[in-house]
Formats: sequence, C-alpha cells, structure tokens
Amino acid sequence: IYFVKNYKAHMQAVTSLSLSLDEQRLCSTSLDHGVKFYDVAGFDMINMIKVPYVPNQSVWISKVGDARNLVAVSDKDKPTINIYHDESENV
Repeated sequence: IYFVKNYKAHMQAVTSLSLSLDEQRLCSTSLDHGVKFYDVAGFDMINMIKVPYVPNQSVWISKVGDARNLVAVSDKDKPTINIYHDESENV
C-alpha cells in the first residue's frame, strides 16, 4: 500500500521551484508571499515562511554536505536577495 500526500501549498501562482544539489530538499515561492520547504524523500513540508515581499526566484546556495541548507530568494519588486535556512525563519 502506498500513501501519497496531497498539498495545496500556495494560494496564488508559484514563482519558482528549486531543488537542492543533493536532491533532498525543494523550495517553492509564490505570489502569496510564501516561501516553503519540502523534504523530497519524505514527501513532507518541513517549513513555511511568510515574507513581507513578493518572492521571485530561489536558488540553493549550500554545497552538498553543508551543515545548513540555505536558499537565496529574490524580491520581485526590489533589487534585494534574502537568505533563508530551510528549517528556520532566518539565517
């Protein structure tokens, strides 16, 4: 028997999806101001952050084996890049 989880992760359009270099984590961003992190192997959402801006693109900036999984997220309306840890709200 297989169980598959079904998520409605974002309430508005998704602006980016990025997979970590080790393919264990996924980050999604959306027009709903959400930045969400998932454990790929466990089919589980591990963190969600509501940001005060509209996130545009995301990219994992950690190397395989790093102690912290970090993601850079750009602001859609300003020339700003914010860094987040996948298991907390800030770096």
